[in-house]
Amino acid sequence: MLLNLIKSQLVKEEPHDKNSFWASDAEKDKLELYLKWKGVAPTNPIEPETKIIFTTGKMIEEAVIKLLGEEVKETQTRVEMERSGIQITGYIDAILKDGSVCELKSYYGDYQDKDLEAGKPRTSYLKQLAIYMDFLGRDKGYMVYFNRGTGQMYQFILEKIGDLKYKCNDIIFSLADVYTRWAFIKANFIDKDVEPESDKTYKYPINSINWTEIPNYKISKARNGEAVIGDWEVLYSPWKNYIVAKEAKKYSKTFDEYVGYDSREIDQIKAATAGYSARKKN
Repeated sequence: MLLNLIKSQLVKEEPHDKNSFWASDAEKDKLELYLKWKGVAPTNPIEPETKIIFTTGKMIEEAVIKLLGEEVKETQTRVEMERSGIQITGYIDAILKDGSVCELKSYYGDYQDKDLEAGKPRTSYLKQLAIYMDFLGRDKGYMVYFNRGTGQMYQFILEKIGDLKYKCNDIIFSLADVYTRWAFIKANFIDKDVEPESDKTYKYPINSINWTEIPNYKISKARNGEAVIGDWEVLYSPWKNYIVAKEAKKYSKTFDEYVGYDSREIDQIKAATAGYSARKKN
């Protein structure tokens, strides 16, 4: 009884109309933005088990902010602004005493550690932080990551280096590109009720794949029909099946016909990856 109650509450969402872009939408697929804006129900709604991971992560982030004590001036500041003719909203994790912006991101597992150790946080997260800096007119922001499993922590500094231009280590980007892209999506797809193509691909064409760049374990799974090269792009999308079905239609196939690899495709993969297991492991 208790588990069912917990699960039902975790996935319960109050319906609301989308009428603005969120700062976290900086690199989101234009098809997903369109579907969200139009109120199309997700084909792959979030599972309770996934939601509890997000929920506990958020709780830990809030606890970490409390550890900063008097260094924090304000938390959960509401963002409402207009750029390039479009509305933008969001919530800032923390504004520090010196006026700089702080954004916290928690994660689990070691899949991000390699990039973080190399000084490469996700650009989508940096753009979210930059939008908050733009809203407040600040030139400096902090991005803090921490691993919920190991306790490993990373700090990155984002600095404004020009008109809507920002830099973190070797990563440089312009918010003007983000605002222009949103304005284009709003004017050409959302306002005109024209459904765009997805920015994501479920199945990479076999003859276009550079197999030397694909890890051996993924090749093995593809050869055995256990995974599709490219499927990670849509893996966590709330509209995964919608995107796959739309892609399948391009090849005059149904969803069921297109999912996975058929025997002909597996034969092509085996021919293209002959001798792969003898190469250097990756």
